[in-house]
Amino acid sequence: MRRDNVKVALFFVFISFVFTMSILMSIFFAFNDFLQKKKSSTPMYVFLSDNVSKSLAQTIANNILQYKGVRKVKLIDKKEAMDAMLKKFSIDKKLFGYNPFPYSIEIFFEPSFTTLKQFKVFKDKLNNASIIAIKYPVDVLKEIETLHNRFIYFSRVVLSVLYSVEFIVFVSIMTIFYSSRKNDYDTLKFFGIKRFVIFKLFLKDVFKPVLSGVVFLIFSVVVFYVLYTKYGYLPYLGTKLFELNRNNMFVLNALIGMFFTFLSCLIVFVFSDEKI
Repeated sequence: MRRDNVKVALFFVFISFVFTMSILMSIFFAFNDFLQKKKSSTPMYVFLSDNVSKSLAQTIANNILQYKGVRKVKLIDKKEAMDAMLKKFSIDKKLFGYNPFPYSIEIFFEPSFTTLKQFKVFKDKLNNASIIAIKYPVDVLKEIETLHNRFIYFSRVVLSVLYSVEFIVFVSIMTIFYSSRKNDYDTLKFFGIKRFVIFKLFLKDVFKPVLSGVVFLIFSVVVFYVLYTKYGYLPYLGTKLFELNRNNMFVLNALIGMFFTFLSCLIVFVFSDEKI
């Protein structure tokens, strides 16, 4: 393969690595954020005794809001609960001689606290004589936790495999790159140039197309975000994906790509370079 072709190949390998891994990681992080929001929308319900006044119920709700991990609380009025039940089941209000619903409190937690274990711990903390029952959807929590854990495992496996494959690609392209310049390096060694100096020359040759790739990526990302900010629109998942990329994904993978480049250069040079 001609030298110029090798440089072009390395340029495209580098930018495709950064683009592919950045977008994939952003998709995983965005979907993880979506699952976290779904988790934190799972409520716990605290039911108060019939003799509790509205002011006392509000005080209890305010106290619960101070607990660690609590994101939001909502006091559900007796009348509000009654009206919701009548509307849901299309029942005539005249059938009831009184309102059987007590005051209740709907509690929402931060994602890391929305687990069965944390709900049980929190339930044990609520020692108040005015509380008659605490309920939460056990099956829903189990399903969300299982889905989230499986997604985390899946994303880690996929990213690990892809990074491994990409590193092998980098080693392969560096092997071709070194082979295309081997005669020149052997000539330099023949004239007494030290191997460390030759390695630096090899790195310099390799990093020229890589740094060109970095410049191209910066230009592409800036242009894309300017256009997207001005003209684009995407639903939640897409917007989150681009927010993540704008913050750190491209930078992270560009650094990983440069590290892969250096490490693969070192490996190829150590195993391919021969003393003369």
